[in-house]
Amino acid sequence: MKKIFTILFLIGILLVSGCGVKKADNVLKNMEKKVKNAKSYYLEGEMEIINNEDTYTYDVKVSYEKDDYYRIELVNKLNNHEQVILRNDDGVYVVTPSLNKSFKFQSDWPYNNSQVYLLDSVISDIKNDSNHEFSAKDKGYYFKSSVNYPNNKSLVKQKVYVNKDEKIDKIEVVDKDDKVQIRMNFSKIEFNKKFSKNNFELSDLLNNSSNTNKNSDNQIN
Repeated sequence: MKKIFTILFLIGILLVSGCGVKKADNVLKNMEKKVKNAKSYYLEGEMEIINNEDTYTYDVKVSYEKDDYYRIELVNKLNNHEQVILRNDDGVYVVTPSLNKSFKFQSDWPYNNSQVYLLDSVISDIKNDSNHEFSAKDKGYYFKSSVNYPNNKSLVKQKVYVNKDEKIDKIEVVDKDDKVQIRMNFSKIEFNKKFSKNNFELSDLLNNSSNTNKNSDNQIN
């Protein structure tokens, strides 16, 4: 009787484990499919960057449109200072609208390292980590995977919290001691958003695009 109970118990564990893996694959595939099939997406949220005792908080707005058009608006909540990262056919720019200035960079951004505010980057990090963790929770799902921040080796893992609709609610990037160094909370995710014609144009961010300052020796990480 004990042997039968033990065998049934082991079979039960294997079945639960198998279902867990299958569910993780399904959730991840559905998330990836939504992003890949979308012609565009728009995100809003709040990002915290924790540096020792200091925390820097930013309002974040992300616009993405195929192929390779990005507009990331970052506003420091302490001083209301805004910077924008823009990628279009002409290259990658960091723009300071209040100063009417921009800097052009020779860069593979956003593909040269992890990006906590880009859905495609977050999902790619999970996929690329064959040992990523997964669990189902009452309010959704949880992934933990490796990340790639070549200029900040202290950032080693990301925790991704996903709701029942398989949309990302929150991401935490942690160090080797599991301490949160970056936290991104999404308040809005909209797929197939229609943007204005000039949304990814540099001139849309500057009053006079002829004042653009270019520096091709710098890199965005």
